[in-house]
Amino acid sequence: MPRTDTPEARLRRLVAAAAPAPGFLSDHDVVLRPAGGRNAAVVVEVDGEPRWVAKPSRAGEASGEGAFLRGLAGGSLRDVVPRVHHDGGDGLVTAHAGGVPADTVPGLASGHLAALGRFLAALHDLPVADGGSRPPWITRLHRPSPRRLSRSPAAVVGLVREVQAHDGICAVLDDLAARWRPDVLTHGDMRLANVLLGDAARITVVDWEAAGPGPPALDLGWVAGDLLLRWALALDPGAPSEPLALRSGGPALHRACSGIAEVLDAYGPSRPDPLPVMGWAGARLLQAAAEACQAQLFAPPEARMITMAARLVLTRTDAFADRVAAVR
Repeated sequence: MPRTDTPEARLRRLVAAAAPAPGFLSDHDVVLRPAGGRNAAVVVEVDGEPRWVAKPSRAGEASGEGAFLRGLAGGSLRDVVPRVHHDGGDGLVTAHAGGVPADTVPGLASGHLAALGRFLAALHDLPVADGGSRPPWITRLHRPSPRRLSRSPAAVVGLVREVQAHDGICAVLDDLAARWRPDVLTHGDMRLANVLLGDAARITVVDWEAAGPGPPALDLGWVAGDLLLRWALALDPGAPSEPLALRSGGPALHRACSGIAEVLDAYGPSRPDPLPVMGWAGARLLQAAAEACQAQLFAPPEARMITMAARLVLTRTDAFADRVAAVR
């Protein structure tokens, strides 16, 4: 007997529920294409044109992302968030915003970087509801439960052991968790893949399911970490020492620090201290390394390079903060 609650079945039901009229799907050429990123979202193309992005809910779970987006749609961020087309227990469908994911663009223009900084300042200035929140899981990478560790791929287990062997990294992760404060409304996953670049420095920010109270340095650090990813992938994983590895990424590191400085400058005078920003940037790099290790027996070369970069940033946050300040 076929299963009726598979991800594919939930996706089909979601797209059918979002259709504007009965028979719409049979009257038009509808194609579903993976949207990329970390969730199961798909782009729904109708007659060759992308129209919606559909994100089915997980089995037995309800997401508040749709209600959150509708709340933002009536305020100052209405031009930066996707418009909700359908929201129900089956999942969320938003209008396709267009644009190019920022993580696919080799060099981000100053206009887009400034727009990103202004967006984060405006988001963090919105009222935030009281309530508890928890630091991202990456701050607990070195303290996994036995159950989680037993279910992790071998490459991830190797990364955990490497982090556990480095007291400096563990101390920074513990400090980020200890200093966690739900001060502002955060996006919660400001990786560049969630920023779509449009014309005239226009941006759209997607994937709000992790939004909630947190420190402003979290979102800024996630952006900084993804900008540093380009430098990380220019490192030499075979360098005999970390100082040599640091120098090997010179031009790429300068571009990354310049981009971080532009975002921070556009954020304005209320920007947080750069040290926690760079701490969260290192945590984001460490998360990217863990993501690259998923379903792997051994850490791939890119994971080793990103891990090296994360180690450098997490143990030298003051030096990296100084580098950003020097190009401002």
